[in-house]
Amino acid sequence: MNAMLFTLSTFVSLAVLSYGHSDLQNKTLVAKKAGVVVTLTMTKFSKTELAELWKRNIGYQYWGLIDCDNLKDWKAMNGNPWIVRGLKITIRGKQVDSYGSSYMGLTEPLSVSILRATSEKAVFEIVGSDAGGSYTAEYFVNNSELVTRVVRSGEFPTLTWEKDTYHYVHSKDIN
Repeated sequence: MNAMLFTLSTFVSLAVLSYGHSDLQNKTLVAKKAGVVVTLTMTKFSKTELAELWKRNIGYQYWGLIDCDNLKDWKAMNGNPWIVRGLKITIRGKQVDSYGSSYMGLTEPLSVSILRATSEKAVFEIVGSDAGGSYTAEYFVNNSELVTRVVRSGEFPTLTWEKDTYHYVHSKDIN
């Protein structure tokens, strides 16, 4: 059932991306600079997802949510937050591989911007949430591959919360 919901949400996200609109349940953020395009697709958490987050006490695993001691306060603080459901990166028309782990866990994104861009490299950031839950996720792309994601506190930018390094094995490199 979860796979079916994820597939459905992915389809909805792609439909939003294709038509370039947003509504009350879907949103798209796009940044473009020097041949680099970064597109975030988002949906609202479903009531089932929110209940499961609270029941399993895993809200702390989502950047941008504020952790609270009880469900009533948590709902008051977080409402029905946006969650990133897709990340598409292209450099000079060539798609960059971005796995689910590169964007899952990001909520309440406010902006996406490209900091640096060349013919084969790019650095972009996603800024999300506010106050104690705020974060900046910085991405480094090299030779059309996502290399690193660094998530930092929005209030204390020198504090790194998470650093992910991605490694790729290409089919031509397998014996």
